[in-house]
Amino acid sequence: MHDIRFIREHPAAFDAGLKKRNLPPLSAELLEIDKRRRAAISESEALQARRKALSQQIGIAKRKSENVDALMAEVAGLEESLKKGEALAAEFDAELTRRLEVLPNLPFDDVPDGTDETGNVEIRRVGSQRNFSFPPKDHVALGEATGEMDFAAATKIWAPASSSSRAGSPSSSAPSRSSCSTCIPARRAAIPK
Repeated sequence: MHDIRFIREHPAAFDAGLKKRNLPPLSAELLEIDKRRRAAISESEALQARRKALSQQIGIAKRKSENVDALMAEVAGLEESLKKGEALAAEFDAELTRRLEVLPNLPFDDVPDGTDETGNVEIRRVGSQRNFSFPPKDHVALGEATGEMDFAAATKIWAPASSSSRAGSPSSSAPSRSSCSTCIPARRAAIPK
């Protein structure tokens, strides 16, 4: 989730990052919600400080045997206002959290603009690309062709038993069937010699 402090300090950079993700600028809306949230928090804190001061005055007045009815009434009035202010602050906080938690991460500044993955730039390539004398198959197709993977059966077996990680396993060698190490023997078996 994004940090609202970063958005407060760098609204233009935040909007530029959203633009790279093909999203509209949102910093103004988010900062307005944050402004209201912070105002509600400040008001609640001021009410709490006033209540504390009144409570101290009530204690002093009681020790002197003075009438404290007016002070007690004011404290009671502050309680209601304080509850409303805290509820309002919590409401703005929930709204801000809801808005921030669905936003994607911002890309780095050096990420090129583009509408999809075709705009990506290859930075480096590790190793050499293999050239096969046959059209390579997807690992799922290889696994199903060699009998190492059966997604149709797995869906029927694993879906009802999703609370247990190995319940209903189609074979006794479940750990090897559930890992990517399954793909390597499947690829070797499919490569013509």
